[in-house]
Amino acid sequence: MQTDLDRSLRLPHATSLVVGTIVGASVFVQASEMTHHLPNIPAVIAAWIASGLLTLFDHAQAEGFLRPAFRRLVLTADEPEELLAAMEQYAEPAIERWLTRQAV
Repeated sequence: MQTDLDRSLRLPHATSLVVGTIVGASVFVQASEMTHHLPNIPAVIAAWIASGLLTLFDHAQAEGFLRPAFRRLVLTADEPEELLAAMEQYAEPAIERWLTRQAV
């Protein structure tokens, strides 16, 4: 009978377990918070999609795949009143275009 256990769980495995547990738990906590504030399931799904797109845009800008001027085309705010004010004050930014209609 073997009394010693193999120590096969190393730092990368332990790190993956901790990260997976935290991310997995936060997914369920965030979903319950969202369903508390949103009226129905389609609204929750729309919020998840919008959050995913905003995260994608922010990451693409941080990695240099998206110019900051293009990221600013998507308006965001913490409060609805702030977003409505930003929409009212919106002016199209001057962006250098790399493709023109004549070139097409």
